[in-house]
Amino acid sequence: MDRRLLMRLLVLVSFFSFFAVCGPCSAETIIFKSGKVLEARIDAKTNEMVSVDLDGRPLYYETRLIETIDGKPPAEFQLQAVSISKDEVSGDFEEGLFLASQGKFQDAVRTFQANLEKNPGDANTVESLHILEDLRQEKISPEFAQALFEGTLLFLKMRYEAATKAFQRALDIKPDALELYYNLGNLYNARKLYREAIPFFEKLLKANPMDTEVLFSLGYSYFSAQEFQKAADLFERYLILDPHDPDAHGFLGACYYALGRENDGVEEFQKAQLYADEAAVASGERRPAGESSFMDEGIRQIINKF
Repeated sequence: MDRRLLMRLLVLVSFFSFFAVCGPCSAETIIFKSGKVLEARIDAKTNEMVSVDLDGRPLYYETRLIETIDGKPPAEFQLQAVSISKDEVSGDFEEGLFLASQGKFQDAVRTFQANLEKNPGDANTVESLHILEDLRQEKISPEFAQALFEGTLLFLKMRYEAATKAFQRALDIKPDALELYYNLGNLYNARKLYREAIPFFEKLLKANPMDTEVLFSLGYSYFSAQEFQKAADLFERYLILDPHDPDAHGFLGACYYALGRENDGVEEFQKAQLYADEAAVASGERRPAGESSFMDEGIRQIINKF
């Protein structure tokens, strides 16, 4: 059974939207070997680079150019793994995630069931109960379940660094849990570490070349890494399987535009607008007269980008 939980609901965004940065945290003082001093919040860090948020703009620096971060050599600086406290959760679903992450599985079952009574058919709650049933049948270990629920709650709260660690811990416990490759890939996308996301999605796509969610997410990774031909190939494959997805047409149009195929790009943008409008009509959504659609605005942003 697919255990991607609520990742699909959190990360498949429209083509002109970009992932939110991590939750509130204080700025770090970065001193470069050149003498430059920068006060900025670090979103992500690897041995080779750091990603910082400076007034809402992502910037990337090689660690070899940095003298200290908050007075420590780059190799010794660690982003704080932020946990979730009880007073931060809201609603039955988040409370269920919190209880399960604490190992209070029976309490979590009751809370998820209460949420299901209020929201019959809620896919994320149903999946959560399936995971807890697998735990009851000893198909998975308590440690794996706790790490999985903790990672999901941290992702939901946009604590991406901590969520990555939780899912990696779960993967270390159960290396054959392919759904965690999907979760980790989307976490690296959310942290704007697109090239680090790619191997996770590539492995999943090799296992199932017809998986539309993986095709879309991998296409997004390549698009964000500005490898537009690879991204276009993936969105073309995706649209064979789901030809009416406006977001995929929008991304494909953006790829074509970046590759110099402006006429093809405009055609894809038009399809994106058409299918977005059809979806709005089907859902009963109405736009005020004279107001541009999200797809119109998205197209302008994409064209300005390139």
